[in-house]
Amino acid sequence: MPKRIFHNKIEIRDCIKYRGEMYGITAILIILYHLSKRVGVPILFRFKLFHAIAMYGSFGVEVFLLLSVIGLFRSMSKNSVKQFYINRIKHVAIPFLIMAIPFFAWSNFIASNKGILNFLLDVSTLNFWVNPSSYIIWYVPFTVVLYIIFPLLYKLDQKTRHISNLVIILLVIVVEAILIKNQVSLLDDRLEKALSRIPMCVAGIWLAPVFLSDKKFGVKTIIINILALLVCFYCRVKMPATLIPFGAKYLYGIMAICSIIIYGIFRELICKNLKIFNLFKWLGTLSLEIYVIHIIIIKGILDFYNVYKYLHSAVWYVIIILATIGISYGLSKLYKKIIEKVEIKYFC
Repeated sequence: MPKRIFHNKIEIRDCIKYRGEMYGITAILIILYHLSKRVGVPILFRFKLFHAIAMYGSFGVEVFLLLSVIGLFRSMSKNSVKQFYINRIKHVAIPFLIMAIPFFAWSNFIASNKGILNFLLDVSTLNFWVNPSSYIIWYVPFTVVLYIIFPLLYKLDQKTRHISNLVIILLVIVVEAILIKNQVSLLDDRLEKALSRIPMCVAGIWLAPVFLSDKKFGVKTIIINILALLVCFYCRVKMPATLIPFGAKYLYGIMAICSIIIYGIFRELICKNLKIFNLFKWLGTLSLEIYVIHIIIIKGILDFYNVYKYLHSAVWYVIIILATIGISYGLSKLYKKIIEKVEIKYFC
């Protein structure tokens, strides 16, 4: 380890400048997690690190959320509310529609006969809140609501000095604890996944000013974050099944904070110029597409036709990862051409 790690302090905002790479890495983590649930971990890849990444890679969602909230916070601090919404429509809503319309047309008119009303509910993401058990892309409806209410959360947090967001976090924790203690399951699994991420998003509003500041930290902070990450991971592995729906998301939240700091330090002080990180950064530019497309491929199409038994699990890993990246890249190019060719006065 270079000596300067122990002598130089770095600014915490230096960690965030690698967020593009972290988006790319977490997108791959989430694909590995979903694949491990479908086809298991191939014998070829069953060394401990890969197995752990595949089985617990869903904590990448928390990393993704925290980085997104930090980005939203910065956008709100620099732009008007109107421009904030325009940016969300331009960079999230339109790309999602390009991916969602063909898939939901297939699922509503070819794979089933649910009709035009269900198609419109699917494309608008409203169907997640109406019928969550049939809506496979829970993350997008959740972030749509987050984007809509974020200016309000931002303003309330500033006016109440964090009290409003603290109340929201405590309410969610108390409600979830009561439901689990009484063994009551009032929420669909996908809806529970979305609602249980509210504390992470709200906490992200508190953490954003810290991550964007010029505060410095040294070796003590590095050690604390590494130990916290390891302890949380150990607790997650040993966690009783009855506590996983409640406790896992909060452990993942702490792991996400620690991971962002550790990765930023690693990149800033140890591994600054390796070419492999350019690949992660490029994947980060496709992170929304990668997330949506791999869900469509796995949960939308392959689950529907139940074809996993026809190929070795290792082959599925290769096919799905390559197909996801290839389709995502093609759609991103299409999206850019649409924006370039069609003059949208309010977006450009």
